[in-house]
Amino acid sequence: MLFRFDNVTKTYGAITALNDLSVGVPLGAVGLLGPNGSGKPTMIRTLLGLIPVDRGSGEVLGMDFRRRQLDIRREVGFAPED
Repeated sequence: MLFRFDNVTKTYGAITALNDLSVGVPLGAVGLLGPNGSGKPTMIRTLLGLIPVDRGSGEVLGMDFRRRQLDIRREVGFAPED
């Protein structure tokens, strides 16, 4: 599994960016598509441990994204649009 989220929620004040999200993405996936405002950058930043989640759990490459942020960042490249 490339990554997995189990019931992840992330809010910014009154704005809910990820609402009880559960998803699994298999190895070999090469893209992430969704409409503007659907939480794609928030999800990626959360997976990399760049921002904390309010609740939930998950893994990236078999590593807990809440506890092993530095290990995950050593394995994953991230080039934001801006």
